[in-house]
Amino acid sequence: MLIRLALCLITAALFNTQATADSKRLAALTDLGNNSWRLVDAGNVTAPPGILAYSSGWLETDRSRLCIFGGGHWNYSGNEVWCFNTAAGGWQEMYAPDAQLDSEGDQGPYMNFDNERYPGALFNPAGEPISEARPMSRHTYDQLEYVPGYGAVLWGGYPWGDGGHGWCEQCKDTWVYDNLASSWRYLYDGTNPSPDFAAGVGASAYSPPDGLIYATAHSQTWTFDPRKARWKRVSTRGDPPYSIEATMEYDAKRHALYILGGSYPDNPDLWRFDIKRRAWEKLAHRGTAPGLRAIWGPGLAYDSANDVLLVYQSGALWVFDPADNTWSQPPYAGPTEESHIFGRLRYDPHNKGAWLHVFHDEQHQTWFYRYRKQ
Repeated sequence: MLIRLALCLITAALFNTQATADSKRLAALTDLGNNSWRLVDAGNVTAPPGILAYSSGWLETDRSRLCIFGGGHWNYSGNEVWCFNTAAGGWQEMYAPDAQLDSEGDQGPYMNFDNERYPGALFNPAGEPISEARPMSRHTYDQLEYVPGYGAVLWGGYPWGDGGHGWCEQCKDTWVYDNLASSWRYLYDGTNPSPDFAAGVGASAYSPPDGLIYATAHSQTWTFDPRKARWKRVSTRGDPPYSIEATMEYDAKRHALYILGGSYPDNPDLWRFDIKRRAWEKLAHRGTAPGLRAIWGPGLAYDSANDVLLVYQSGALWVFDPADNTWSQPPYAGPTEESHIFGRLRYDPHNKGAWLHVFHDEQHQTWFYRYRKQ
């Protein structure tokens, strides 16, 4: 009797686990073959294309959501968040963007930069309590990272309007977005990477074993601890390359970080950071690497099922195998958008492939790619 009960419990547990896994898979992808692309959604994000200008996104695998946030500079002033349900399909605007007010209270760009009350915070409308504020629209580069159970962390960027604060060299704001509440929370402890000139343009990735976000900015390496809401600069063996518009990704198998791309100056090389050893190295490789074609904000995603890095840029896909440091290019029949992608390419372990969001043919497009190592 006890044996039968135990078998029933095990069967029920396996069934529930399978049911949970199935509930996070999009039915429209069931028949998608290996090494294939599929256009899953087109035209259902109604924000102007400027929301994607030098901007990023994040993937919530535990909540089945792919989200985008951006704009900034003179591209787009709206500071709303859009999310796509990766299990059921469909985009949703999570809240309406804030009005843009100038110093006279009239419609127009105005940067609320109040260092006395809220050091480094960029938000609007002017005079709004910080507890109710949202971050100002900005180029988010590769500076949006999702932490399960905590939220999406945003730091630095290039804000809407010029305001004399390009690249947020004086901006010390860090924010976290809670998708369930559709609300932002402002964080500041005086230690984030942004005070250095151009340091507000960097790259970051989340390491689950450490519970830390790792970031590079201005050839410096930083960590953000969500438990303490605190940034800390860390000493490393060697430094990451200094460049703007790079993308970083975490490799769970090797407990390592990769950074690729960037310009001013150009950085066509792939670098790896060994987290345990705190050591940076430029990787030698075999095969044809993306090179200068992919330096401007490449999409970079670690495919855990195949143990490879996927790189998308300008209508081309490359695959990097960390086991032998080899680059390859599979047959390609996917999107052709030429833009800065950053964190809008994200690997989804439930659907066993990578999501990509672009603006092409005068519309927002959401694609999915499923790779299989030969």
